[in-house]
Amino acid sequence: MAPEGVNRPRLKEEFLKLVKISSESRAEKAMADYLKDAFEDIADEVICDGSSAKTNSNTDNLIIKIRGELTTPPLLLSAHLDTVAPGQNITVLQDGSVIKSDGATILGADCKSGIAIILEVMRSLKERGVRHGDMELLFTTCEEIGLIGAKSLDYSLIDSKLCYALDTCGVMKIINKAPSANKMTFRIHGKEAHAGLEPENGISAIKIAAKAVDSMTLGRIDHETTANIGKITGGTATNIVPNFAALEGEARSHDPEKLRRQTESMREAVKKAVNEYQPDDGGDLPCCEESITPEYERFTV
Repeated sequence: MAPEGVNRPRLKEEFLKLVKISSESRAEKAMADYLKDAFEDIADEVICDGSSAKTNSNTDNLIIKIRGELTTPPLLLSAHLDTVAPGQNITVLQDGSVIKSDGATILGADCKSGIAIILEVMRSLKERGVRHGDMELLFTTCEEIGLIGAKSLDYSLIDSKLCYALDTCGVMKIINKAPSANKMTFRIHGKEAHAGLEPENGISAIKIAAKAVDSMTLGRIDHETTANIGKITGGTATNIVPNFAALEGEARSHDPEKLRRQTESMREAVKKAVNEYQPDDGGDLPCCEESITPEYERFTV
C-alpha cells in the first residue's frame, strides 16, 4: 500500500514521461528544462550553477529551493539527470506491473525513478498542506561517467547539511556507506609489422595486454574490495601486428590500504607483461603509459 498522500497513478505517469526524455551523459538539457517547468509552481528559486563549463555537458547542475514554514534545518533531496547509453528514443513497454524498455535501449529507471519520487514528494507535501522546513533539490549532470557534475558543483549554493540521494535499487533500503575508487588506463605500445610477411618483426601490444589481464586478480577480491578491466581497445587491421592496445579498468574498496594494494597489483601485472618481452633489436619497445586517477573517496554516515 502506498504511503498516505502519494498519488500512485500520478507517480507512474510521471515516471513514464521522464524515461521518454533522452538524457545521456553530457546531453541532459531536455531533462533539466522539463524539471524547471515541472517545479514552476512549487519552486521559490531555481539556480543553474554554471558547471557546464567544467563538465562539457549541454546544461548545468540544477538546484531548486523551496522555502518552508518551520525553522528546522534545511533538507536536500538529490538525483542525477543523466543515464547510461543507449538512452535515446526509448520505447517503453508495460507487462502487467512491470515497466521495461523494448530491449534496444536502457529504460532509464536509474535515475528517473528517483526524480519521479522527488517530484511526487514535493507535490504531495504542497497538496496536503504539510508544514516543513526549507527544502533543496539537486539534480546533477554526468553522474554515470564519474560523478563529474557533483564534483563540479558550486557547494556554496547549498545550505543543507543533510541529504538523501535517491539513486539505488529496491525499496525500504538506505545506503550509508560507499567505497573509494581508482580509475586506471594502461596504454601499451608495441611495434607494427605485416602479419603475413614478417610477424616476427612485430611486437603485439594486444598480446601483451591479454597477458597482463590474464595475470590480474579481478572481480570480488574480498568483502570490501572489487576490481575490473572493463574496456580493451587496440589494433587497426587483421593483417597488421598491433602496435597499440589500451586497458581501462577500476578498483574499489572501503579500506584505503586494500585499494592501494589492489591498484598496485594491477599496475605490476601490466609492468611485468611488458618487461617480460625481450626485443631482439634492444630498442625501447614495448613500453607502457599509465594513468591512475582517484574517482571518489569512501564515506560512511
